[in-house]
Amino acid sequence: MLERVTKPRGSDSTLQNPLRDRADGRKSEAFLELEGITRRIGDLTILDHVSLSVEEGQFVSLLGPSGCGKTTLLRIASGLAPCEAGVVRLAGADITGVPAHRRNMGVVFQNYALFPHLSVAENVAFGLKAQRRDRAAISSIVTECLNMVQLSGFADRRISSLSGGQQQRVAVARALAVRPKLVLLDEPFSALDRKLRELMQIELRRLLRSVNMTAVFVTHDQDEALVMSDRIAVMNGGRIEDFSDPASIYSRPKSLFAFDFVGLSTRMAARVRAADGEMVTLDTNYGAIRAKAKFFPGTSVVVGVRPESMKLAADRSDSSNEDQNRLKLPLTDVVFQGSKRHLHFAAQEADRVVAEVNPTASESLETGSDFIVSWRIQDTLVFPA
Repeated sequence: MLERVTKPRGSDSTLQNPLRDRADGRKSEAFLELEGITRRIGDLTILDHVSLSVEEGQFVSLLGPSGCGKTTLLRIASGLAPCEAGVVRLAGADITGVPAHRRNMGVVFQNYALFPHLSVAENVAFGLKAQRRDRAAISSIVTECLNMVQLSGFADRRISSLSGGQQQRVAVARALAVRPKLVLLDEPFSALDRKLRELMQIELRRLLRSVNMTAVFVTHDQDEALVMSDRIAVMNGGRIEDFSDPASIYSRPKSLFAFDFVGLSTRMAARVRAADGEMVTLDTNYGAIRAKAKFFPGTSVVVGVRPESMKLAADRSDSSNEDQNRLKLPLTDVVFQGSKRHLHFAAQEADRVVAEVNPTASESLETGSDFIVSWRIQDTLVFPA
């Protein structure tokens, strides 16, 4: 059975139809379609009937832990790896059996795969020469691509003389030089230090959007995916757990795994005490709370709250605010993070309770003291345990 994915803006999608309804009522053509992709090695299933649809001009990230199948999915899309079942379509054409060198895709590898014995310009020109372009056209395109990645003065440099960020830009220029229909990027920032990685994220996003390039990007870094993507596919165990825009993935994830993997989070085991329409009362290890959800009484669930939604109650004795959940918890640790502090509270077993506050808060934050932590009922997420 094909795994279903969610379309932008919350509308439903069936991947068999390449024309998908948009929120404005127009049809939007799926540029890249991966339908029912399955990959096995012996008894090990790497990808289990994965389906994914990418619109033209979108930047889509495949996000997940090591071993979840994201790089394998990218390699199958590029033609560098086979699949036991499924179909790959590009611009409506079935390219499942088309070899990699005929798919007209640009690929940027994790280690960049640049040729150290060639100059920067020769690296960028490599694919153009393979296409048997004439010398004048090659020179013009190489100059254009180096200007695009802000390396116009580096044409004659050797690869060994470049920094990691410069090598990454050469790899991107080489991928774009052949005018691909699609760019695939396999964790190209993993070898860079944090500041350079953050800079290159913004530069690459700006560059690809300036040429309206469709891109699929593999990463295990949640912050990187949130910063760069139009949509994110959260992968786990060879399947897609969630596929939506970054804001939805973060604030309203569709699975407990997606909630846990993307961003810091408070999570508490709970049991449904009572259900009243769309509201439930939940018993946690620290007291009763309420949430907007539909579960039967007696159901075991996991409660999730983002730390920035949790605040220290101004009045510890006030419990009259009916739209708030409130729990009394002992503070165990205060983590300073520049513009914010993360307050960690005592929690049992697999539970984790974290609140985010402004570091200029006047209240004394003494570990070992009890605090009332509050958050809006509407900010409470509930997942099946």
